[in-house]
Amino acid sequence: MRIAIDLRPLQTGHEFRGIGMYLVNLLRNMNLDSDEHEYVFVQYDSSDPLLDYSISFKPDSKFVKIPKQEFQSSKFYIQAYLNNEFGDLKKYLPDVYFQPDFQLGFPNIRGLKKVLTVYDLIPLLFRDLYLPKWINVMKDKRFGKKARVKQTISAWLRSHKYSTSLRSLKSADVLLCISESTANDVQEYLKIQAGKIVVTPLSPVVTTQKEERPSSLPEATKKYILYYGGTDERRRLAELVQGFNIYRGRNQDSQLELVFAGNELKKISKIPNIDLREAIDKSSYQSSIHLLGFITEEEKKWLLKHAEAFVYPSLYEGYGLPVAEAQALNCRVIAPNNSSLRELLGVDDIVLTDTEPRAIFDSLAVLRSTQKRSSTSSKNSSISWSDTAQLTKEVLEKK
Repeated sequence: MRIAIDLRPLQTGHEFRGIGMYLVNLLRNMNLDSDEHEYVFVQYDSSDPLLDYSISFKPDSKFVKIPKQEFQSSKFYIQAYLNNEFGDLKKYLPDVYFQPDFQLGFPNIRGLKKVLTVYDLIPLLFRDLYLPKWINVMKDKRFGKKARVKQTISAWLRSHKYSTSLRSLKSADVLLCISESTANDVQEYLKIQAGKIVVTPLSPVVTTQKEERPSSLPEATKKYILYYGGTDERRRLAELVQGFNIYRGRNQDSQLELVFAGNELKKISKIPNIDLREAIDKSSYQSSIHLLGFITEEEKKWLLKHAEAFVYPSLYEGYGLPVAEAQALNCRVIAPNNSSLRELLGVDDIVLTDTEPRAIFDSLAVLRSTQKRSSTSSKNSSISWSDTAQLTKEVLEKK
């Protein structure tokens, strides 16, 4: 069988996010260097993802290298119109096409089996946060006229692109959903039949045996709760700060501190989430709130192993990999029982009743009165990347 795999998610900025982590770990466990199948890899000509991420592959594998065009360029639109954004893939006549990013679409090849990974439907479910109506953006008086015009055009383009991309989900032959929650949402909101869906859960990634204390964490910090990840508004990080404030205010003897890590969490002034930025800036306990910025896998491991708890007050997750990573290192989790998180939370974790500051304060009070996590009790703790890769290969191989 000839299997085509789209590597471009590792070249478009997603390599530093969940999609990139998913694709790299999946490919490393798919035995691409075996003689079982022929592989065709579709990628931009700007880099070589398989080499960059040390993924083994057969020497006689085929590569379709596409010039990486700017989205605004006229050549980009001409290519899209002629359906030539997949280069000369047609000459290899693949039997199946695996697309890890639905926004990159599928080639127009007759008889081609199309397999697509679905992570979540967050922009669809939280339109006001991620896809605000352009008319509402235009009326937003917080910004100047020039900025509003720019943001209005951007809002329209994002909404149009996402709506167009959703068609890829409906045109696919098989959808790989990373959680039962995502699979249920696909059926409910997109009216896609269960027969087209296969659930392939993820696995926590502990890629190193080493651990290293982050140099940016003050030496005096001994007892802390941790959050790492993005600053999307659905992750109620301003409310986390406010709940922490209440806790410290009512427990004057507490030495508990709050640690944030992630690319967008290095300086208060650079945090894109305005509510979070203001919450930290106005906190009476700002000296006990630490922004570490980007952390290595070694630093992440150290932080999770020494934290009192990993706090993840998210309104919705497609899977919640940081929660699974915390559990894999026996770090207690504080998170709400919603979306895919209910598939992960175990008996040692503390469940948030909601994501408001008072509920976060209550969870910290519970944390103070109980012991640290005693064992890995995630409901998905037995799943490995080898399992996920095997499930994925079975789908690709099925005729």
